[in-house]
Amino acid sequence: MKPQRCLILILCIILAACAPQAAGDPTPMPSQPATATQPPATNTPQPSATLLPTETLIPTPTPIQICSPLEGFVLADLPAIESNPYNPPRPGMDDGHHGVDYAFYSYPALGLTQMKGLPIHSVLPGKVITASRELDPYGYIVIVETPLENLSPNLLDTLDLPQPVPLATQIAPLSCPEIPVPDDWVSAPLSLYLLYAHMDQQPAVQAGQNVACGDQLGVVGTTGSLSVNDHLHFEVRIGPSGAIFENMGHYSTAASEMERHNYCVWRISGWFQMTDPTLLLQSPIQ
Repeated sequence: MKPQRCLILILCIILAACAPQAAGDPTPMPSQPATATQPPATNTPQPSATLLPTETLIPTPTPIQICSPLEGFVLADLPAIESNPYNPPRPGMDDGHHGVDYAFYSYPALGLTQMKGLPIHSVLPGKVITASRELDPYGYIVIVETPLENLSPNLLDTLDLPQPVPLATQIAPLSCPEIPVPDDWVSAPLSLYLLYAHMDQQPAVQAGQNVACGDQLGVVGTTGSLSVNDHLHFEVRIGPSGAIFENMGHYSTAASEMERHNYCVWRISGWFQMTDPTLLLQSPIQ
């Protein structure tokens, strides 16, 4: 072979070796070490506390202490000085005896030579709704309201409380002014009302004042036309809560129209039904 041809052949071989590869036949690239792909970090939910259903608790009224209405006397002493028992009248009438009287001329066991001036105490805690001026027939009086919801069901059972039943017509021969009672009395909750009468002087409390069991309300006397000697007249009634009797009186020209109205509502209207006070004072349950 001629030298020129050999030189041409060698150049062709060199050029062929340096030419780029065809696109359809790629040369594999050196493999790279595989890197594991990690999922994005998420917050793992923590277990939460599960509230279990709880039993619905019905509040039970706290037992209430019952105090003696007379200083120095315990409840067990009262039957011995009861001078006029409870004697309810016919519905709508103003006769009979709407409460119970406690009286004595002397009481050597306590060193008492008379009853006049003996402090009168609140039998139950409550709110004073009446601290009346002296009017017939009660004289000086105090009325204290205690909502029934503050008394235990067992105590209420022992009191044998009637339901207020307003009378459609007036029966008693009283001159009662035509003054409407509050509309909300129909749906109002009920309260126990305790009346203390014939006090010797202006009461020691005022209307709107809250009193505790055993707080002094006044002192024993004999004011009012229904009283003939020093004694405590004590009444227990059930009626609509929130009643207010600024004063009450009757059988006297000194009583105003509103005071006579209050007396009629309290005594004969049926809105305030009476019960035997000894059921409260001698109750074994408080």
